[in-house]
Amino acid sequence: MRTNWLRYSTIIFLFTLVVSLNGGIVTATSQENVNDQVPKDIVIEPFSVIEQGLTDDDMRLNYEQLTEDLPSINEDSCRTYTRGINGKADVGFHIFTFGQRVGWCYDGTKVTFHEYEYIIEELLVWRYKGITSESHEANSDETFWRDNATAQFTGELVGVPVQSCFPSIYITVNGDGTYSGSEAMRPDICW
Repeated sequence: MRTNWLRYSTIIFLFTLVVSLNGGIVTATSQENVNDQVPKDIVIEPFSVIEQGLTDDDMRLNYEQLTEDLPSINEDSCRTYTRGINGKADVGFHIFTFGQRVGWCYDGTKVTFHEYEYIIEELLVWRYKGITSESHEANSDETFWRDNATAQFTGELVGVPVQSCFPSIYITVNGDGTYSGSEAMRPDICW
């Protein structure tokens, strides 16, 4: 009997804590007012880093295997670009990270080596649910590569989803060594 009381008390405490952190329970009677009532409690902090060379060990190993047959590729003409989003609750604590790291080599015109990986971190009650969409492709003459991906993170209370966010990262790397990127997480897709 005491065990059940403790279990129910813990569940009620956790539910109250999550509801207070989320600004209350969301209720809506029609689709028009759903977006008005979605908690806007997720703050995004973008980050990006550019580094000379291939900084990831797996990318370096794949590059070394490739250069055995293609000695014209020079690692001095390689870069690593990392871009991502740190999701934070409006009260300040970190709840998830999603990013992409792209390593590429170039000869001044073409991208001669390309590889990517995802950066994923889940904290507290937030869980990574997977990549919901992605595309990694070069144009026909390989003067650039585009890497786009969207992930899903879900906040769960006792295994029940209470909120989901869909951060997206967009990266373009070019054969002349330049790069660009952006990120998005619109409030209307963080419910």
